Amino acid sequence: MKILYHVLDKRTNIHVFVSIAPKLHGCEYSIDADVCLSEQERLTEWPNGAKALELCLGQNRQYKKEYRAFRSDTECKKEGYHINRNSKWRVGHP
Repeated sequence: MKILYHVLDKRTNIHVFVSIAPKLHGCEYSIDADVCLSEQERLTEWPNGAKALELCLGQNRQYKKEYRAFRSDTECKKEGYHINRNSKWRVGHP
């Protein structure tokens, strides 16, 4: 689990998670600090013959600053996370 900054571009519905304060790079969007992002183990493994991956970003219902990347909506629901539908995300520089 990484502690990061979180920025949501509401025009494109893209969540960006970065380790450097986005304001330092001129970001004018609303910024959440001290956000956690984790991923399922082997998130992008796609076994031969298996259903295509439908990666999704979930947000913990109780701890709103905790996000997790899942292989599918089904796995996200099973873990009790809120599904950010039609969202994309990336980890990197602002």
